[in-house]
Amino acid sequence: MINVGFARAYYSLRDPRDAMLSALDHAASAQAKTEKTLSDVYFARFHSRQDLCPALLSAFGTFHRWKRFGKVLFVRYEDVLAAPEQELDRIVEWLGLKADRKNVSTVVAHFAKRKAETRHFNKGVLTRYSSELNAREIREVEVHLCDCIREMNYRFSQLPNE
Repeated sequence: MINVGFARAYYSLRDPRDAMLSALDHAASAQAKTEKTLSDVYFARFHSRQDLCPALLSAFGTFHRWKRFGKVLFVRYEDVLAAPEQELDRIVEWLGLKADRKNVSTVVAHFAKRKAETRHFNKGVLTRYSSELNAREIREVEVHLCDCIREMNYRFSQLPNE
């Protein structure tokens, strides 16, 4: 459908280091629940960064396949948090629609107000890893997720050895 122009795709990505921390938050919350959703069951199995690395690398494989496909708009989570109206404009334009400034502003304001109520929104802190992990932990994560970080065009805090 995408190849013939009947559909458009966008891929939302997040710094793998922050995605890891967010996933671990979700895991801890899921482990504490007595009744679990399917998402909770999936995340409850993760207890450490090491447990989570294979799942993140698998998700990176999905990103890589979309990147090779090429007919996709990549939207960074960090850009959505920093400039939601601009990013929503980009998405609307990618979909071939005309953005109405008032509607875009209304949608952004509505969801900004509801952010605290959204159950899948953990903290929404940019570069959270840099304040929650020490230098050794950051290095370990960057070594394990080196290809993900590089291909998603994020900067390294500490460049892993090539």
